[in-house]
Formats: sequence, C-alpha cells, structure tokens
Amino acid sequence: MRLLLSFLFFLSILQAEVLLLDKETEKYNLVPIVEIAIDSNDTADIETLLEHTLRFKKSEQDFFYFHFDPKNYWFRFSLENPYTETLDYRLNIPTAWLDEVRLYTFHDDGSYTLERSGDHVPQKELALPNRSIVFALDVTPGEHLYYLRIHAEDALQIPIFLTQRETFYREENVLNLFFGVITGIIIMMILYSLFYYIYLRDHLYAIYAGYIFLFIMMVLSTHGYFLHYLWPDAFWFNERFYIFSFIGYLGFMTWFAKEFLNVKAFSLFWEKTLSSIALFFFGLVLLSPLLPYALVMQIGVAMAAVVPFLLLIPTLLAIRSGQKWAKFYLFGWVPNIIFYTLWALSFFALIPYSLFLNNANSIGIVIELLIFSLGMVYRVEEIVRSEYQLSNDIKKDALTQVANRYAFNQEFPELLDTAKAAGQYIYFVMLDVDAFKLYNDSYGHPMGDEALKEIASALSSRLQRSCDRIYRLGGEEFGLLLCADRSEKIEEMVESLRESIEARQIPFTKSDTKVVTASFGLIMVRPDTKVDYTEVYQHADRLLYQAKAQGRNCVVSQVI
Repeated sequence: MRLLLSFLFFLSILQAEVLLLDKETEKYNLVPIVEIAIDSNDTADIETLLEHTLRFKKSEQDFFYFHFDPKNYWFRFSLENPYTETLDYRLNIPTAWLDEVRLYTFHDDGSYTLERSGDHVPQKELALPNRSIVFALDVTPGEHLYYLRIHAEDALQIPIFLTQRETFYREENVLNLFFGVITGIIIMMILYSLFYYIYLRDHLYAIYAGYIFLFIMMVLSTHGYFLHYLWPDAFWFNERFYIFSFIGYLGFMTWFAKEFLNVKAFSLFWEKTLSSIALFFFGLVLLSPLLPYALVMQIGVAMAAVVPFLLLIPTLLAIRSGQKWAKFYLFGWVPNIIFYTLWALSFFALIPYSLFLNNANSIGIVIELLIFSLGMVYRVEEIVRSEYQLSNDIKKDALTQVANRYAFNQEFPELLDTAKAAGQYIYFVMLDVDAFKLYNDSYGHPMGDEALKEIASALSSRLQRSCDRIYRLGGEEFGLLLCADRSEKIEEMVESLRESIEARQIPFTKSDTKVVTASFGLIMVRPDTKVDYTEVYQHADRLLYQAKAQGRNCVVSQVI
C-alpha cells in the first residue's frame, strides 16, 4: 500500500503546477496555481483522489467563491524550495466561517500528514489556533505536494495565501489593531447614544445604540473573534449568534432609518413598508434556532443586497419633504452603499480580492455611523432649539411681543426671593390704560391692539437694562419689575414711563387729554419686609386703583 501511495504521489506531482519559492517574496496568492476538484457526492478520500477519481482543473479566478453549496472542494498545489534551508510559511485562508478545512502534506516516501482547521473543529485539534484558517508550512528543500479539502454550508469565499511567517503575523497585528480601533469607536458611540437616551428619553437613541451594537457584534463574529476568544467549541451557538447579530443588525438598520427619517410624516406607504421589513428581520431572528442555518443565511444575504438600496428612496423623499437631518442620512448612506458594493463585487469574485475590499463593508458602515452620529448631534440641537423657542413662545405675548402673564407667574416669585436674599429692594409697577373700553368702542378692537403695541414699545424703549422686566398681565394691564438701587429716584423713573406713553400722542378724542394715557401703581418693597409675591401684587393693584381714583394718568407709590 505504501508503494502504491508513493507511485500515485509522484504521479500527482508531475500533474500539479509547481510554485518556485523565492525568499524575497513575502506573500503569494496560490489560487492561480491551485487546481480544484468538486466532490459532489462526498465519496472521495485522499487515496481515491490520488487515483484520479476526481478531475482537477485550473482556476480562472483570483480567489474561489461558492454560494451556499455544501459540497466538498478539493484543491491541489505543489511548492518547490530551491534553497538548502527550510522556509517557514503560513498557509492562510482569511475566512472565519469555513466548517472544516483539511490539509494533507505529502512527504518524499508518499506518506502524508493530516491537519485540520475550521469553525467546526475543536480548538485542541486545530493546526494553529487562530480566528481564521491558518496552517504552519515548514517547506524543506525540494518539491512538495499539498491537498486541501474544504467543506462549509455557508457561502465560500476562499482566497488562499502563502505568507512568510513574520509577514503573516505583522499583517495579523495590523488587522487586530484595525478591528480594535473600530470596536473602541463603536463602544464610545454606544455609550454616547445611551447617555442621550437617558438624558432626552428619546427612543431613537436606544434604537441607534442597538443598531451599532449589533454591527460590531456582526463584524467581530464574522472575523472569528468570538469563536476564537469567547466560546471556542460552541459551534451551534456561534452560528446562531452570527445570525442574531447579522439579521438583527439588518432589522435595526431598517427600524433606525424609519425613525430617523420620520417616515410617517410624509409617507404612510413607506412607513408600513419599512415597519414590515424590520418585523420580518426580527421574526427571522426568533425563528432562526428552528430553521437550517444555510437557509436563514441565504435569506439574510439576499435581503442585505436589496435593503440598503431600498432605503435610498425614503431618504430622498424625506429630503424633498424638508427634513433637515435627512441629508445627514443620505451623506452617511451613500458611502456605505459604495463600500458595500465594492465588498459585494469582491465577495462574488467580480473584481480582484484585496485586504481592503475584504473589509470595505466594515469601513463603509463605520463612515456611515460616524456621519449618522453627527446627524444625531444636529438633531439634538434642533430639538433643544425648538424646545427653547417653544418655551420662549409660551412666555411671550403674541400681540405686544413682551412677556405674558404665564412668564410673570413663573418669574416673579423667584425674582422676589433673589432680591430678598441679596438684601435689595424690589420694585413692582402695575399700569392700566385709561378708559380703554371706551377707546375700543370708539375706534374698534384693531385700533385698540395697535394702541397696546405702541404702549409696549414705549415702555421697552425706556427700559433698556437686562434686569428690567415688562409683562402684559391681561387686556390693557401691564406689569413692570424694575432693578435699581435705593439711591436712584425710582419714582421719577416711573413718572418718565408715564410721560413716554402720553408722548406717543395716540389719538383719543373722547378723553380729557385727547391722547391715550395710563395710570400707575408703584410698590417698593424693603429687603426685610416679610411679604410673598401675591401680597406684593395686591399692594400694587390697590395703588393702581388709587391712581385711577385720583383722576387717571398719574403715579401712586408706596414703600412697605
């Protein structure tokens, strides 16, 4: 039997193309020299293969791709070491989701060594523990034959590289650093989103946190980090976790788009469509433990090829409807689609494989998420600005554009307490337009409104200090909170306000003055006086009535 294997071994060497190794070349793509055979019936073993029961042929691609085809694939290649010393290489297939890969290394006497790797191989049986498929190749002087047998129920993307040991680990460190940086960025974005969710109680930030969390889980799972470091031999769980992160990511991606774009504001059809797609993905996640892994993945991959482009339509509709932050979504989504398309073209062997293209999908999503984060910041600013504007509008009188009664009720108690704590006087003025009902009856309510606006303008023009407050308390009644030292002649200041209204010369022929005037009640409260704001208000109101009783168009004041 040993003699037969030796004969078949040398016969295979004669048929296989030989790669002449060079010390100066750090890395080889073996696919151009590899011959491939497909064992559709899963009946071939290494001995029958040597007897040429399967037909090997050269590849016409830069790497192999097989789409969810659970057959056994055999690969054959030969290496020649022209030097006198052994060359130290790593045979690497940078794909983490191959179920089992067997490497048969033949020796000069026709015997062979079998090594195994893959995400269905126990860690203690791996040729080299690594997150992807790696074998150590110590190529001794002379010519050597190798066979690879690969099986997987997933989509097979199989570049095969032969890399010098130092170069391999240098590239591996760069990749680990790359994924480490991405993971760090994503963790910061998750924490940022959760902070805003807690602070604003806006569910969109919780959706966004779930979206980017599942993205990084998908990336790390796809590249084998979880299987290698966290659950080395939990093969079924590893597959289901990848489904959970991949399909769940697609669900959150759709859900986030629907909420971020506020689709229901401009299209009920697209709101229902995106809701249905998101629910489909979440339902698929729940059913995945009961369904075949390959079936779920085929559905997920097919949907992942369609949904990113589908989301462009509601994005453009949102922009057309005037949503400001929808532009951030477009600016983030277009790079994602570009990088995703490059990755897909590489994945399906339509453009040459490269390390960059192999990770282009992850790069595109990171760019997308960073731009989305800027959009979320802009959205927060818009919300805060809107709330601030709404707060101001609530406190502003629509007619006169001064503060209203609501603002007075909110601010007066606080200002009174602050003045007392600081040992300052508080000055509160109530004024009422004289005979305003008669004015409205004579000139009409529109003219009455214009008169009130003139009065508010007269008061505002004289009270320029930031600490002064003007309120329209209701109807033709205004309230003033004045800041001044006791040394200032506050009575004269209020008198000048009365004069400024009269000086506006608003015609009122049925009044004694022939112009619109106002009566004032001024209450001056000492710091040590124990009164609350309702008592201050009542004192000012009483003084106002005294001014009316004294003939109108005058100021009545009192210190308490």
